Amino acid sequence: LVGKKNDRVARAQAFADRGAAVEESTKNLIRLEVRNAFQLLLETRTSFNELKKVEPELKKIITELHDTSLKFLNTDNAELFEKAGKMLGNYNHTKFITMDNLADLERITSGTFSVGLTCPATITNDGKRIK
Repeated sequence: LVGKKNDRVARAQAFADRGAAVEESTKNLIRLEVRNAFQLLLETRTSFNELKKVEPELKKIITELHDTSLKFLNTDNAELFEKAGKMLGNYNHTKFITMDNLADLERITSGTFSVGLTCPATITNDGKRIK
């Protein structure tokens, strides 16, 4: 900064004010992003928990239909098989989205909200973590 002391002080103060404004805006954006990510997590968590209750039954239906459909293939079995398959697919998709939302929340908070996700590349074959 060049010029008279008063001018330099005024410019330095303007830079400091600008920095403070940028910091406040950044904090507000991070708060908003965390709130949004948490809301998405709650929404997918609800859906995931509902589908998780019926997942064993869906797998049982699919297994039974798969085993018997070769003998008794009819439209009712095919329709039930299709619906159960779609619901199981929805369950797996919701599980993936829930994990993705958890990872987003951990990323947004820079690890402050930790869910213990680990990269497979950091785990050895015997289950130990690489430091």
